[in-house]
Amino acid sequence: MRKQAQFPLRILVVSPPYYEVPPRGYGGVERVCFALVEGLVDRGHEVTLVGVGPRHTKAHYVPTLPVAPTEMADDPVTLEVRHALVAARVIRDLRPDIVHDHTISGLLSAADHPCPTVATVHVALAGPDSFAEIYQSISPAVGLVALSDSQLRDAPDLNWIGRVHNGIPLKPHKGIERKAHHVLYLGRISATKGVDLAIAAARAAKRRLVIAGDATTKTENDYIARTFAPLLCQGVEWVGEIDDARKCDLLAEAGCLILPPRWHEPFGLVVAEATTAGVPVVALRMGALPELLEEGVTGVLCDRPDELPGAINRAFRLPGSVCRARAERRFDARHMVAEYEQIYRACLPR
Repeated sequence: MRKQAQFPLRILVVSPPYYEVPPRGYGGVERVCFALVEGLVDRGHEVTLVGVGPRHTKAHYVPTLPVAPTEMADDPVTLEVRHALVAARVIRDLRPDIVHDHTISGLLSAADHPCPTVATVHVALAGPDSFAEIYQSISPAVGLVALSDSQLRDAPDLNWIGRVHNGIPLKPHKGIERKAHHVLYLGRISATKGVDLAIAAARAAKRRLVIAGDATTKTENDYIARTFAPLLCQGVEWVGEIDDARKCDLLAEAGCLILPPRWHEPFGLVVAEATTAGVPVVALRMGALPELLEEGVTGVLCDRPDELPGAINRAFRLPGSVCRARAERRFDARHMVAEYEQIYRACLPR
């Protein structure tokens, strides 16, 4: 009889219905899904990805829409339902060994799947943006995976079967000892991400701030018009949404990345992207951020917004080579893939 850990698995991964996998710009969950799927294929597994838009993966691919609609879609409810129904049909037809769902709507039919279902929780589980009540209501047949210890503490009664930090493929960057020309903000332009706090901190530190990102929802468009746009001034440059090449350029010239969220950050993939490029992160002590950053090595943590300017100046002096060396041990996508494989095998019927 073969040992269970030696045979390849048939795995079906469901990504959200908004962005391509991998995304052209914004799309942290989709970026993680791509790294996971590619890594599983490299480890010899038979993987099917359900997503939207054109195919970019080595895995078998089932698109529910030919073009990715983004979160600005006029009818997101119909979009989510369509995506979930197509995914459920594919699961019934293929009968994989395991389903790994990165959506919420797909979990409505998980109890009817012909195989175990694992779901990664990509959202906050505490505070005004909490999805804890929704996850408390899903079928106990779904095994939940947290992105951080912070999520486990925020909702300890959920059906947790593991915790896996997000990972990214490691790649060379233009300069580990960075040029330190500016403070960089990467991400959605929203009140919950604290972009206004980033602007105030950079100005107080007398550092140039580059903001790379845009609105992803209509609510965020309103925030840009009413709050964000009036704050733009000399020394604060908004470059909009960027692709990976431009991101690498901006990271190569950043003295630090700033991340001052107002919500319980469930992970923060930008932390991995910055620190593995040798760029320390200045952050408020919210959600998962304290467990992702090593004080004085990969970043500087603050308890209050008024501490951010001094933290920026300290972060500019941290050596990029040390930051990257520590970060790549923590955020290498190969670790994430191996940990998920262990979870999948533990869920299989004995």
